[in-house]
This record gives sequence, C-alpha cells and structure tokens, in this order.
Amino acid sequence: MNRKRLLLWLSLLAALVVCLACSLLFSGVFSENDGHRLIGSAFSVEEELTDGIKSKEDILTFITTINFLAGRRNVGNVRIGDGRLLVHPSVVDNNAVEHNCSFLETFYPQAESRYLMLVPDNTQLYGGPASFASDFFSAKAAETDIYNRLQGKLIGIEGVTALSSVKNEYVLYRTQEGLTYRGGYYLYKAFAARTGLSTPTLDSYDVDILSTDYYGDLSKQIHFYRLEPDIVGVVSPRNRDIYSHIYYKDRSDTFLSGLYDRRRQPSALVSGVSAMEVTTGREGDSLLLIADEYGWQILPYLTEHYGQIVMVRPDTMSYLYRKVVEEKTFTDVLTVVGIDSFVSETLFSGLHE
Repeated sequence: MNRKRLLLWLSLLAALVVCLACSLLFSGVFSENDGHRLIGSAFSVEEELTDGIKSKEDILTFITTINFLAGRRNVGNVRIGDGRLLVHPSVVDNNAVEHNCSFLETFYPQAESRYLMLVPDNTQLYGGPASFASDFFSAKAAETDIYNRLQGKLIGIEGVTALSSVKNEYVLYRTQEGLTYRGGYYLYKAFAARTGLSTPTLDSYDVDILSTDYYGDLSKQIHFYRLEPDIVGVVSPRNRDIYSHIYYKDRSDTFLSGLYDRRRQPSALVSGVSAMEVTTGREGDSLLLIADEYGWQILPYLTEHYGQIVMVRPDTMSYLYRKVVEEKTFTDVLTVVGIDSFVSETLFSGLHE
C-alpha cells in the first residue's frame, strides 16, 4: 500500500512539472524549444515510473531530475551545467601552491629538462554560474602566477591556452573529471611546440572506442543521467612494438605486462592504476611523466619521441615509486595535473627520492 502511495505522489509531482513547463512556455519565460524540451523530459520521467521505483538509486535519480526540471541546478558541490557537470572550484590555498612549487623546484634536478603543464577542468574552461563566484579563480591568471614562481627552475607549458583555443571540441569529459583522447592530443601539441618536436596528425592514430554511453563518477555522485553520455576512447601508439607494465594503486604486483594494450590504458573506465611503464624500443631520451586524470591521455602520443616513459600519479604510494622510478634515469620530467588540484591540495605525497 505504501509503495502504491509513493508511486502516486511521484506521478502527481511529474504532472505538476509538466504544468509548470507549460505555464512558463505560454508566459514567454521559456522559448518554444526550451518549453518543449522540458515538457518532453517531464513526460519521460513519468513514463519511467510505470516500471516502478525499484531501488534507492531510482528514487534519488528521480528527485534530482525533478529538481533539475524545476530549475534547481546545484547538487552538493556539483552544478548541472549546459551539457556538462561542473564541479565547484576549490578555494585557492596559498600554502598548497607554495608547497607544490617548492617540491617541483627541487624534484629530480639531474634531469636535462623539467616541464610543468597545468590543465583546466570544465568549470575553469567553460565558466561557472553565479553561485560559484565567491571561490571562482581565473585559471589563466593562476597558471601565469605559478609559472612565474618557477621561472628558471621549470619550463611552463600553457595547458590553459592549449585547451581554451579548442574548447568547442570534445576535449574534456562531460560527466567525469578528466581529458578525452582528443584533449590529450592538444596538450601533446602544446608540449611539442614548446620543445621543438614534430607532431603527427590526430587522424594518423588508431582510436579504440571503449564506450559510447558512459556516465562518469559525477553523474553517479549526484544521481543524474539526463546529460548526453560520454564517449570513452583511447589511442594506440603508432609504433605497435611497445611493451608496458601497469601497476595498481593498492597492489605491489604487476597488473598487466606485455605488448601495449590500449584497452587497459588509464582512462575514464580504468580506475586504481597508479603507475605505467612503457618501453618503445627507440634509442635516446627517457621521460618521467607525473600525471593525474588530466594528464593520462597524453601518454600514447609521447611514445613518438621517447625510448622509455614511466608515468606515475602524484599520489603514487612511496613503495611503488621506489619500484618503478628510483632505479631508472630520466632525461626529462613532465608534470601534467589539473590546475584546481594544484592550487588547493598538497600534491606529490608519494613521490620521494
């Protein structure tokens, strides 16, 4: 009886949303297209109820959807934006910035070249709503300030500019924090331009599409699935004779050892990967790549230029860092991390020599 009563009330609520959308449409508050879209969404919600509410997740998803149709966009620290989910920007912590800059100044000084690339998230790249204004900071201004602090110690590569110039393309996931393979390519081009390397065209790489209907952690966090899902793709290095080792964050043993497998490369679908070691067979330079979810996708493109690449997360456990890094020698060090994390958290907790 209680279940039937719950379904009745939820159906009535959906009907009220339809009435509200119609009223706003005819009053001129919404355009005809917006009004029809809202009405259609509300009817869609009502149709979903015919199968009943089967779980707590169903109820939470329904409540979020109704709030969305009624005009409420903030759910916790996540904002439902126009076609993507926006995370409330972190408050800039000057102590964290100072700590991270100091670490990079002294980390692996024997490298011939050390680079830093800071990457904007969806909020920084596309702009946040008025509700974010109190904490919103300019990614470009923060990037410039950090690079000025490190001038003469590291070479700054303008990741904010690299993505801002192509932000109309699919460079960041909509429902998950992180870069798409296309975003990774544009960061790679920025790195290559700064270092004088030539770059193949993106269409010269093979792309493996892992999913065309992926809803990431942000969608699951706020129980909202009415955005266009993400397309998860990974790129294969053009050199097929590449060997790799992948390490789990919470395990000391090798997860994958053998020919490079793009389907197991860290991406939106692969979690818990803390380090990856790649041998390309090329003679010459080696690279230590320190990357979070905003840097993973640059790896396959860099195999064009390095004989060995070791990629580690900033929070890699100390024992794993010792295993995959300390006994090796690197020509270059490249750090690619999200700018929001850099200005608000003390990163690099596990990277100790």
